[in-house]
Amino acid sequence: MIPFGNRAVTLLHKTADGYQAIALTGCSWQDAAAQTMGDKSVTRTAETTCRIPAGQQKPAPGDLLVLGEAELAAKNEVELIRLREALLKSGKAAFRAQRVSDNSRMGLLPHYAASGE
Repeated sequence: MIPFGNRAVTLLHKTADGYQAIALTGCSWQDAAAQTMGDKSVTRTAETTCRIPAGQQKPAPGDLLVLGEAELAAKNEVELIRLREALLKSGKAAFRAQRVSDNSRMGLLPHYAASGE
């Protein structure tokens, strides 16, 4: 069990037929500020990390994660991008996975961690 893992998350996972919605439970969801150093400037963005107990569907980079249970569908990449924009505009928390860590072999807290903006 993940500490503070009391969140339901909807994962839109890429398959051969588009993006399949999968309900995940026992997840944690954390927003954090991120900074990137560039040419004489600092860019600040928000980054979200979702930790998912091992044994459920492992996300992949490019998948969409949405906080809460939702009935969602996307047939292709364009629909997925539009769906994310609509969710964010309506005030829902959602992000595209940019990085996914497989920590499923950890002894105490086996999980997958997906992070992105």
